[in-house]
Amino acid sequence: MPPTGRIFNVPCGGQAALLMRFLDICRNPHNPPDGNTPYLLIIQGNYIEVQSRRVVVALMTVEAVSPIIKGGVMPGFTVEGHHVAMVTPELTGISIRGIGPVIANAEDRHHDVSRAVDILTGDF
Repeated sequence: MPPTGRIFNVPCGGQAALLMRFLDICRNPHNPPDGNTPYLLIIQGNYIEVQSRRVVVALMTVEAVSPIIKGGVMPGFTVEGHHVAMVTPELTGISIRGIGPVIANAEDRHHDVSRAVDILTGDF
C-alpha cells in the first residue's frame, strides 16, 4: 500500500525511507527468522513532529500470545498471511533506525487500535 500524506526522506534502517505514519505496519529488523515479532505498528500520531523516534507496539504471532488475548486490549491482524496480535502492553518508543520498511497500513483498524490503547491506559 503506497504511503500518503506528508513525506520526508529520513534515515531508517540504515537507508533513506519515507517517514512512518500513524498505523503504518513495518517490518521488525530485530526479529530473527524463527522469531515471534515480525512487525511493528506505529501508533504515534502524525501531528507529532519528532524526527528520530516513533511510538510503536509489537505485532507478535498469535501462537506466542493467544493465551492472553482478551478484552480488546490485544486486537488481531493478518499481515502478509501471518496472524499476529497487537501486544499493547509492550508499547514503547524506539529510534527510527530500529524500524524496518513500511509494508502496510492499518487505517481500517483505527477504532480497534485506539480502543486497545484506551483500555491499556484506563481511558475507556
